[in-house]
Amino acid sequence: MKSLHTLLGLTPSYILQGDDHALARAVTSIQYDSRQCSEDALFVAITGLQADGHDFVGQAIERGARVVVAEREVEVPSNVSLVIVPDSRKVLAEMAHIWHDEPSKKLRVFGITGTNGKTTCTFILKHLLEAVGETVGIIGTTGNYIGKEIIPSSFTTPEAPELCALLGDMRKRGATAVVMEVSSHALSLNRVHGMTFSGAIFTNLTQDHLDFHGTMDVYAAAKKGLFDMLPENAIAVANADDERSDFMLKDTQASQRMLFGRSKRADVRIAEEHLSFTRTDLQLELRGTTLETSMPLIGKFNSDNLAACVALAFALGYDINVLNEAIKNRVQGAPGRMQRLSLLDGQSVAIVDYAHTPDALEKALLACRELRDTSASSARTGRILCVMGCGGNRDRTKRSKMGAIAAELSDIVILTSDNPRNEDPLAILDDILAGVPKEKFANTTVLADRREAIRYAVGQAQSGDIVLVAGKGHENYQILGAERIHFDDVEEVHDAANLLTTQPA
Repeated sequence: MKSLHTLLGLTPSYILQGDDHALARAVTSIQYDSRQCSEDALFVAITGLQADGHDFVGQAIERGARVVVAEREVEVPSNVSLVIVPDSRKVLAEMAHIWHDEPSKKLRVFGITGTNGKTTCTFILKHLLEAVGETVGIIGTTGNYIGKEIIPSSFTTPEAPELCALLGDMRKRGATAVVMEVSSHALSLNRVHGMTFSGAIFTNLTQDHLDFHGTMDVYAAAKKGLFDMLPENAIAVANADDERSDFMLKDTQASQRMLFGRSKRADVRIAEEHLSFTRTDLQLELRGTTLETSMPLIGKFNSDNLAACVALAFALGYDINVLNEAIKNRVQGAPGRMQRLSLLDGQSVAIVDYAHTPDALEKALLACRELRDTSASSARTGRILCVMGCGGNRDRTKRSKMGAIAAELSDIVILTSDNPRNEDPLAILDDILAGVPKEKFANTTVLADRREAIRYAVGQAQSGDIVLVAGKGHENYQILGAERIHFDDVEEVHDAANLLTTQPA
């Protein structure tokens, strides 16, 4: 328990309504969901995306809340203290940090933001940090990792109370560093407000989440918030090849700034790279030092991801030879990120990837084309078969763009459902199909059932072909209306391949 006075320690301005002993009131928990309140809880009324917490103050009090934090006057009984603040989300975060004894100040926390590459970067950076003796936790899209334990996550970045609890738990389990994805939603909604970051990486900025942010400028400004939070002793790493990098770094207080990429201005520059089905060989130039290395990840964008993480590790002062050894022997990708699965006894390959934005789909398909061309035999050049869809109740403007990209860069396109949610799956497919040129219709198949679409694509694969199953990656569910059913693209590819081998000739 902590007193209300203690919990308000980081809050610069508030109006307190209650008796003379209100500040001394003991609080047993901090809640923003009225259903979770119990005796002597503190309830923070926040405005959510679908509901306003101020409408549930009465329910919170009925369940035992004796302190209410709100942004406006709400009716409370005389035995309940009311704290009125300008921004209840910020106060929720400030109180969460105090409640959990400010764990981010006792760990080295590295935040990664950008449209694409965040998840893969967390895994790469984890392996690099472990190579120099750190014990590392991960918070991100594929789950939260504490030691060997995986805790599934509903958000890329959890709300502040859950986030602080995770950090505190990781520290208790021996973590010295935490690598976390920091989404634009989390930054906009103050989920990471009050965090102490030791460093940050900006991967890139391409179209996504415009249903939430409205414009690319607003989206970029949200991402920039991470770099504006950095203290003077932190490290700021940005993509030299992205036009928004200078904007990201403009106001940061971080004393060390590093650029990565292919541009000549990059501090960590990708000078050469060679792709194959099993690995990427590349040469990095690090401020006058040349690093020849090889990693098991495929695709040029993974070279970018590696360079970003090497830039941060290099700025931390880690030995380049130790890092090189880690790249060759430790680095692994994230689940559902260009994850390779063998087909036809290794003569063909399926790749499961989370690509769900125009830029990510383009990069995944270009990587597939590069791999195909690298491994093509003189007898036959393989085809690219792309299974893709778009989520419902999300940015509609990207659907036709993704349809056009799939049609341009694939030999065969199979349009299917992603997570249709509450939209008509066929209406979503029509939006995607609108971007497919008429001359490509003959090579385009529409199968709304995702299982059927994957089985069709795997069944069509021949020697040398690459089947890209895009959009869901690590997700092991599909959202149909209000129902969430089990669905795993990796499992579905395996099942489809097994069906082929068991079918009678």
